[in-house]
Amino acid sequence: MKKLLIILLFCATIVSAQDKVTALPFAELLKIIPSEIGGFSVVGEPDGVNMTMNEMSYSIANKKFEKGEQSLVVTINDFNAYESMYQASFGAANGFAYEDSNTKTYFETVGDIKSIISVDKKGKKASIMAGYKDRYLIVIEVTGTMSEDFVKSVLKKINLNDLP
Repeated sequence: MKKLLIILLFCATIVSAQDKVTALPFAELLKIIPSEIGGFSVVGEPDGVNMTMNEMSYSIANKKFEKGEQSLVVTINDFNAYESMYQASFGAANGFAYEDSNTKTYFETVGDIKSIISVDKKGKKASIMAGYKDRYLIVIEVTGTMSEDFVKSVLKKINLNDLP
């Protein structure tokens, strides 16, 4: 999932800016991620980054959680050239499904949010990558469980309606 996120961020740097919207500061993104999710509690200090390059800006916010041996990371990205990446990533993914003995990955609309869900069967990990408002990329990764329903429920607990 991290490699995919890096690729998407790289693509954002080569896509010309769609508009002149400035990304929200990461501190604002952190506010919409709950401090407790399904028995998981925040560990360490939430962090993030704001970046500006030419006419493009983006921000990334992270909160890490733990519950026993399980860990959960919620990342929200905001960048103004996201619309092209959104179309490339989620537009083409509609109906996508892949499964082998190690991995299961598929496209699903969770609520009204286009999402790609992935399960690492041997590593006991589940993740969801969701695109919101043609601008935000939400990535949720949980280790210690392969519960697709859990990562979907975490996405629903993030107050995305507070995002412009």
